Amino acid sequence: MRCRKAGLQTGWFNCCSQDETWFGLGRCEGEEEQLVTQRKKGLCHYVDTYCAKSWPLIGCVQRKKTYCCFNSKLGRIIQEQGRPMLKSFGPTGDWGSGKHPNCRGFTPDEFQMLDFDRMDLSEWYGDIVTATQQQIGNTLQNKIQNFYDSTQ
Repeated sequence: MRCRKAGLQTGWFNCCSQDETWFGLGRCEGEEEQLVTQRKKGLCHYVDTYCAKSWPLIGCVQRKKTYCCFNSKLGRIIQEQGRPMLKSFGPTGDWGSGKHPNCRGFTPDEFQMLDFDRMDLSEWYGDIVTATQQQIGNTLQNKIQNFYDSTQ
């Protein structure tokens, strides 16, 4: 996915910004807004920035940032940490370039070669603990309320 940085086509508004204020509404495309939402959820890996629009004598008037986005935070983490383990991606993970990103997933054979013992999943554990604590709190509150309702 791509978003346009501040430039001529966006009226100098940064459509990659994660700020809550959307002064660029109308200038930014739906995909760019979707990308901001996905980035806030931790689903995307930054690949590179490239010049999307250039004028003679002036140079680049619009740059774009490119990201690879995944269906879950765990999916992104496994991609980021698993790619350097595989020869097919090379030591840097071969994410490609801004114009030609390589966002492909793992083949079943590649996935079997991943060493999960070498992966740091702590970023994901925090989400699980928070979600679990909220679920426990909600369940406990519901059970207490049901108990009080049944005794009256």
